[in-house]
Amino acid sequence: MNNDGRLSRNYLKGKIGDMQNVIVYASGHNLRKILSKLAQDAKDFLVQIYLAWLFGCERVKRPKIIFG
Repeated sequence: MNNDGRLSRNYLKGKIGDMQNVIVYASGHNLRKILSKLAQDAKDFLVQIYLAWLFGCERVKRPKIIFG
């Protein structure tokens, strides 16, 4: 079985189990994307705070949080 998308063995029975497994997989995939974007935005924001402290700037840009 191919696990490229982290879709492992389905332990749920029948067609309903298959549908539930796909929904759970899609939810996990979307959650990974959202958390990755939030982590990148937090990293960028912390770098800007550090640079503002380092160079004495009064204004720090907030990151745009856009999903998609």
